[in-house]
This record gives sequence, C-alpha cells and structure tokens, in this order.
Amino acid sequence: MKLLVVDNAYILRDKNGNFYSELIYDNLFFQRYLKVFDTVRFVAKVKEYNGDTRNLLPINDVRVEICCLPAYQGMKGMITSLYKTIPIYKNAGKDCDCFLFRIAQIESFFAYVLNSFRKKPFAIEVVNDPETWDGTNIIFKLITCKIMKKMAKNANGSSYVTKEYLQKKYVSTATLKGESKEYFNSYYSTIDLNVNSICKPKVFKKINTLKIIHVSNAINSNIKGNKTVIEIVNKLNNDGFDCNVTFVGEGNMVEKYKDYVKFLKLEDKVFFIGRLAAKDDVLNIMKKSDLMIFPTHTEGLPRVIIEACAAGLPCLSTPVCGIPELISKAYLFEPEDINGFVNKTKELINNPNELTEMSIANLKVAQLFVSTVLEKRRTEFYLKLRSLAESRNHE
Repeated sequence: MKLLVVDNAYILRDKNGNFYSELIYDNLFFQRYLKVFDTVRFVAKVKEYNGDTRNLLPINDVRVEICCLPAYQGMKGMITSLYKTIPIYKNAGKDCDCFLFRIAQIESFFAYVLNSFRKKPFAIEVVNDPETWDGTNIIFKLITCKIMKKMAKNANGSSYVTKEYLQKKYVSTATLKGESKEYFNSYYSTIDLNVNSICKPKVFKKINTLKIIHVSNAINSNIKGNKTVIEIVNKLNNDGFDCNVTFVGEGNMVEKYKDYVKFLKLEDKVFFIGRLAAKDDVLNIMKKSDLMIFPTHTEGLPRVIIEACAAGLPCLSTPVCGIPELISKAYLFEPEDINGFVNKTKELINNPNELTEMSIANLKVAQLFVSTVLEKRRTEFYLKLRSLAESRNHE
C-alpha cells in the first residue's frame, strides 16, 4: 500500500544521490506514515548540495521515495518553473493507492488539481490559515481559502492542527454529515514531543537580567515578529529594565536585522545564533531562558510554542489561529502592539511568582502534545485512510 504525501518541503541531494533535510523531514518524520503504509512517495523541492552533510538529517529509509520538484523560491520562481513542475505533479500519484495533502501549501493545491486521484481516497492535514497571511495579495488569499474549503469538503479524511479554530473555517463533509467509513476527522499537531523532554517547572525569583528567546527556523521576513522583538528589547532597556534576546534561526533577513541592532546600539543585548538542527539543543537553550516572546503574524498551531511549554518557559504571543488554544488571553497581543508586550513584560519582571505560575500552566499544555497522545490519533486517522483505499481496490 503506497501513500503519496505532498508538502511545502525543501530537500537536499548530494552528488551521490543521497537525500538530506535541514529541518524536520528525516527518517523519524516518515515513520508516522510507515507505521500504516508500506511505502511513501514524498513530493518535495530538491536542491543539489555539495557541502558538508554531517549536520544534516539523512533520508535513507528505502521505503521512502522522493518525488523531486525544482528548488524554486517564491511566487515568481514557482510560476517560471511551471513548465517543469506540471508534468511532475501529473505523474506524482501514479501507482499510489491514496493521497495526503498538507494545506495550505501551493504544492498540495497543484497536486490536488493535476492528479488523476478522483477514484482514489485522499485526506488533508490543515496546518495553517491563509486568511491570516501577512503581506499576501488579498485576491491570492481569497483564492487559496476557496480551494482549501473545497478540498475540506471533498476530502475523505480531514485532520487539523488545532482543536477547534481551523475546523470551523474549513469544514469537512464528516463534520457536516457525520463520520463514517467514507468520511472522517481528526486533530493533531505535527510535533514529535517525547514525554521525557518535558521539564520541571521553572521557579522564578528576583530577576536582574531577563533572558528572552525567539525561535524561527527561517528568518526571511518579519512574519514571525523578529523586528518587533528587537523593538521590545530596545524599549525595555531604555526604560531601565535589563534584558537581552537570543534569536534562533537563519535566513536572508538576519544581516538586515543585525544592521538594525547596530543602529539601535543593542549589539550587547541582541544575539543571533543561527539554526539549531538538534531538538535537544533547542530545548536546552529554552531551559536557560526566562521568557519567549513570539509576535507572529500567522500560524496554524506553532510547534515552537509547544516546545517552549515543554521547557516550562513562559510565553507571550499573538491571538492568531490556534495560539489561543495554547496560551491564556492575558498573554496575547496584536503582532505590532509593542507597548502591550513591553508593559506585560515589565509586570512579569516585577512579579516573578506570575512567571512561575505561567511555567506550571504551560507544562500542563505540553502534556497534551506528547507523542504517545498524538501518535494514537494520527495512526488511527491514517488507518482509516488505508482501510478506505483497500476497500476501493477490491471494488
């Protein structure tokens, strides 16, 4: 039984034809599918790579096939590559028994439209809400939302990263008509959180220097609020509160942010440490921090906040998409509300007991996302898709 999975993923290929990932798409990632399916064909953008592979994540499970798209970037790159990608999308589902589209991803939309899957079952995993995309053309957002709603209605299986938010916006047939063998729902995050990774509560006392952290794998825009955090730190220090921030992640905007930091004379308060590939490294730096500030403009259900909760780290963020399912309203502010973030941070510095209470509350949230809990729901969802595919094959 072969499953086609489509996502917005970048994969690296060395000169010997071996595949690697810089982020989450390693052998462990594909185990979630291989517990149920015999083989997986994964549609991804593939970039040729001649550098050192020792810090990359290998993809060498023989049960995983990589369907290679050109490694285009951005809307312009996608359009100019269509003459290459369209034939790939059309053939991607060949000899696959069922399909899984992660949305809202442009690659999933193309694969959905161009594949001859009509007689084969398919499922969707809704991981974000394009309506909240910042800086995106309004017409493009409307079209994207319309496609997502159609896919949700037509899909046999619909799973969401949120418990309620995305389900209400992108309504499935299973929700409208009730669940059956033909139509079914679920919800689970894509995070892989081991129960042993959940820390003890952080106990805060008098805070002399507040250590803030912000984590974003790709720092290519202000979509995750990097500039906002710099301005928060600037204002806090100008108001007499000693604090610093560490940014985890890399991208083409890092140098511009460093120039902005230099302009503000904050070189000793703002640190960029690059991407940390190992999960334990991210967890360890979170443990050493006092507060996560994550003024993101758009999300589904951010894994980084769940990871921060697992580290017992208090968090301030924004009320977008599924974040209110993780963090209390008292700690959520609009993405550009610098004063809101600053004033709440001052309150927390002056009230360390509240930070301790936040740590305890966040650890309880993290318990809801441990692998044993999510794997059960996810595996049941995939089993329903496989069972439907098997019954269709016998018709």
